[in-house]
Amino acid sequence: MREKKGAPDYTRAVEIKGRDILGRAVTVLLDENGRIQAIMAGQFRGELRTITVDQEGRLCAILYGMFGSTPVPVQVTQDGRLVFAKLDQAEIAADTLEAATWDEPIQNLVNNLNRIRNMITRITGKPWGQVEKAVPDYFHGTDGHKHLGVDGEGPKLGNDSLLPNIDASKIASGRFPLDRLPTGPSGYVLTGQGDTASPAWLPAPPADKLQPFMQITVPSHCQFLDITGLDVNAHKSYLLQLSVRNANTTTAVEYRIYFQGDYTDANYEAATTAGPHRYPYLASADRGAWFQLNLCIARHVLDFPVYLLQGLMYYGDELTYILGGGRRKLGVTNVTTIRIWSTATNGIGAGSTIRIFRVGG
Repeated sequence: MREKKGAPDYTRAVEIKGRDILGRAVTVLLDENGRIQAIMAGQFRGELRTITVDQEGRLCAILYGMFGSTPVPVQVTQDGRLVFAKLDQAEIAADTLEAATWDEPIQNLVNNLNRIRNMITRITGKPWGQVEKAVPDYFHGTDGHKHLGVDGEGPKLGNDSLLPNIDASKIASGRFPLDRLPTGPSGYVLTGQGDTASPAWLPAPPADKLQPFMQITVPSHCQFLDITGLDVNAHKSYLLQLSVRNANTTTAVEYRIYFQGDYTDANYEAATTAGPHRYPYLASADRGAWFQLNLCIARHVLDFPVYLLQGLMYYGDELTYILGGGRRKLGVTNVTTIRIWSTATNGIGAGSTIRIFRVGG
């Protein structure tokens, strides 16, 4: 009887063959579990090279790329990304024109380099091929910080002067194409805007420094001296230099100071090295003697007039140093008048002087 045909018998041992690159039949090996085992090879310049695998069966390879006519290895990062192992500067094409433009968007390294070069040409005012000095050298020449467009200086701004001519309408609108500020009246400054839209010259704010205000020389002996024309609100404070002699040869004299026509002693108080006083005490001078004071007068923040004094006086047949001050107890809105008063006739002798300095205004 003939054997009945049916499904193949898979339990029989078979020999599996394949063909190599030359077309020859070669045996394909199996492991004990029936898995195909093979030694893989690749061709390198006509020669076969074995391709290896790691212990988990993954292909391991050293990748190469062509650099000119030379193969060079291509590296792989830890996370499997390809990176260049070598990049020669000569392989980047030379570019001397792109500095004139602003690359947008940035898509590669060359774009970024071009932006940097473009910034340098803008700062120096030089074409890219002519930027031969350090950038600060174009701003700080030997004769100062200028932009004259000459060697060692920055680029020109405007015309042959540092800036273009003044245009008042552009100043008012916030633009400043200035050549130089015009010369205005003495003691005035140019403001950004006056009553109209145009700039205006207005008086400069006063400087807070001692300035001579007035000098008084007593023409004949007297008992008191009134000083008017003051304005402590405008002038902030006054410094008085009093050089007074007592022309009374029979009586020692005390001197007092009054403000704003108030001659009531009870409205004042003072404290000096000569003691406390319930009146506006200044100094004393013996018969035919003298005193010299520096006297500062101001209006306190609580509105009352206040004075501070320092000086020398000849009293009791000896020279005495005096220091102190006093005030009017009642407030004032301003100090415009002062009276220097003596307790005896002819207490202020002819030739006595008062020099007054103002602080501001």
